[in-house]
Amino acid sequence: MNRPSISTIIVIICILIIGLYAAGEVNYFAHKTVTEKNITSPVVMVDKVGINEKMNNQSLDLGVMIDEKSSIPTKGDVVIFGHRTLQGSPFLRLNELENGDIITLEWPGVGEVNYTVTNKTIVPATYHLNVNETG
Repeated sequence: MNRPSISTIIVIICILIIGLYAAGEVNYFAHKTVTEKNITSPVVMVDKVGINEKMNNQSLDLGVMIDEKSSIPTKGDVVIFGHRTLQGSPFLRLNELENGDIITLEWPGVGEVNYTVTNKTIVPATYHLNVNETG
């Protein structure tokens, strides 16, 4: 019986990796379809980089997530998370924001709240934006 060649093993491993990646992306987009129908979910919008995402409080794997200890807009700090790679990459172009750019949160019961970027810092594996509420 012939042993599989190293190239055959590499191809099988690559197919498995691609399959796992595709399964994660399908899960993200399937959940996004359900989330889009939920009118009570807050929305983050950044026109400059094409972000228009409903937020969830379940999992970062499901898109943009609200920190469970976060306040609502106008009542304290709002902390949100999102992937720059994988899981739909909602924050892929976040690095393109500059001081003065506007981030809008559309929050049920509060309305639209605008924030202005005042500083940005690149930290390995994360990207931090400091913003101030603009009204």
